Amino acid sequence: MKFPNALKGISKLYTAEIMVVISAIALGISSLLFAQQNPPAAAVVIGLIATLLILIAFILQLVGLVNAGKDEPFFKKGLIMTIAGIALSALSSSFANNAFLAQLFSALSHIASLLVTVLVIKGVMSLAAKVGNEEIEQKGNSIIKIVAILYVISIVLQFIQAIFSKGDTVSAAAGIIGLVAEIVSIIQSIIYLRYLGSAKQMLS
Repeated sequence: MKFPNALKGISKLYTAEIMVVISAIALGISSLLFAQQNPPAAAVVIGLIATLLILIAFILQLVGLVNAGKDEPFFKKGLIMTIAGIALSALSSSFANNAFLAQLFSALSHIASLLVTVLVIKGVMSLAAKVGNEEIEQKGNSIIKIVAILYVISIVLQFIQAIFSKGDTVSAAAGIIGLVAEIVSIIQSIIYLRYLGSAKQMLS
């Protein structure tokens, strides 16, 4: 049984995740540079490059979910959750003057992002069941647990970093916490990336 649309979509999701990993590394470097007393101009440049990569990755993710959704409903749900995440993130920004609502919608947008990852993994598991690949199907549940735990740790660290970053200057502690958060995020992305790579091989 072949799933050409799913293969095309997962390939795009795979490429998008590679960009996410690269951007996370760039953001980590940028955080370290900004933690210095006099941050160099390179910190801004690296930050801009990371932002551009994130934007491209996001577009690839949307296209990938649309493609894969033609063969597997879980990816359609992932697309809907992605759109919901965008809306929640926009609401968080619109309530910048209300700390409680801003934090609330920000937290919900993070949850939506995690659910997108879970739905993609569920989609791969469903495809694995259809093609009779029990190894990838069973591995999916473990990947979901690991990714969820690492994602929560990363988000908690980012909130702690935000506390240390209040005021006109960014403390060294905030820079270190931000770096640790990026490392955790990178580990999570690599685990997710490897699973997407296995899905690509399975469908090829």
